Amino acid sequence: MTRGLILVVEDNPITRKMLRFALQSEGHEVLEAGDGQTALELAGGRPPDLALLDYVLADVDGLRLAESLRKLPGQSGLPVVLVTGMVSQLEDLRARAGPSITILPKPVEPSLLAEVVRTHLAKGAGTTGQGRRVLVVDDEAMNRKLATLRLRDAGFVVETASGGAEALEMAQRSPPNAVLSDVLMPGMDGFGFCAALRRLPGLSHVPVILLSSAFVDEADRRLAREMGASALLLRTADLQEAIRALGEALRAGPPPALAVKTLEVSDRHRERLQIQLERQVTRNEALIHQGAIQAAALSVMRGLAEALSRPRDLPSILADVLVHCLDSAGLSIGLLYIAEPDGTFRLQAQAGLSAEARKEAAECFGHPDLLRRILEAGAPLAYAAGAAEQSEPALLEIASRLSS
Repeated sequence: MTRGLILVVEDNPITRKMLRFALQSEGHEVLEAGDGQTALELAGGRPPDLALLDYVLADVDGLRLAESLRKLPGQSGLPVVLVTGMVSQLEDLRARAGPSITILPKPVEPSLLAEVVRTHLAKGAGTTGQGRRVLVVDDEAMNRKLATLRLRDAGFVVETASGGAEALEMAQRSPPNAVLSDVLMPGMDGFGFCAALRRLPGLSHVPVILLSSAFVDEADRRLAREMGASALLLRTADLQEAIRALGEALRAGPPPALAVKTLEVSDRHRERLQIQLERQVTRNEALIHQGAIQAAALSVMRGLAEALSRPRDLPSILADVLVHCLDSAGLSIGLLYIAEPDGTFRLQAQAGLSAEARKEAAECFGHPDLLRRILEAGAPLAYAAGAAEQSEPALLEIASRLSS
């Protein structure tokens, strides 16, 4: 952990003491001042690595003091964190301070203060994040964890929420500098969250970057703009595109609201959600099918292993293997034959056959030669309904008996 010399300027001695304890517990050295003039004298004698300033001081406000501190020799790039109890003026203060000053509302939690200071002092901090706070909104815990690691490396201070409703409450309590949100979330999706954030007093200025691995069409990007998002990006593992977009959005501010009727946007929102739900259902069906195939393959391997270790249980093991194979293929009827050394076939397992059909199946439905040809060819022989002229007469006969 990077430790540094921190200049704390606070006119309330109790608050100043609490800030000093919080910083010293992290291993930092602290210089204390109760007014702007004392702060300038201390900084002139020992240049600090970071200044933590109260906004309201007896002789000067925090923004002017930050400007004066940065005019000292070698202090033009001094990191500054401004704290204030004037929560209603946070938006105005952030606009006046610009991106080079981090503003936190009072009371400041020690853990948040420690993270902000740590981020500013870390090597490379300030190139993108500059200690600014980003609220990450995602219902997937792993996505939140990965985003936190990536954004902290880029110099951001990160807070997380598991859904849109929670994120709105957190943003109202302590407005972030920017928001990075997933789109496809239960309850309130990213589009709805962005629109709701824009309607809240004091939060309309906060840039929102939306991430998705599903909403990637141009119609989705248009909807994102109409909802007030700065960008809709394809999710990547390293989040580099998202980090660049956050930096650009923090410099440019939120996009202007488009003159689009709310009803039209709501209709498009529902339309895009419906399209994505249909795509997700299709993907889920494919994944279920793929999982069934893998389960069948594992069953075959497990069955073979058990058969080698317990040959007496072969009939029951093979019956289980057959059921798994049929389930993965979406079939309800199947037979499993064992080829005997003398060239005959023995019905070892079956599923879905009637009692009458089992006797015929044991006799290969009178066509053992067909099974023998298939075995020798080493390739499957398929019967397609409606293509009788292309199929084996014997296979047609067997298929009709199985389906009757």
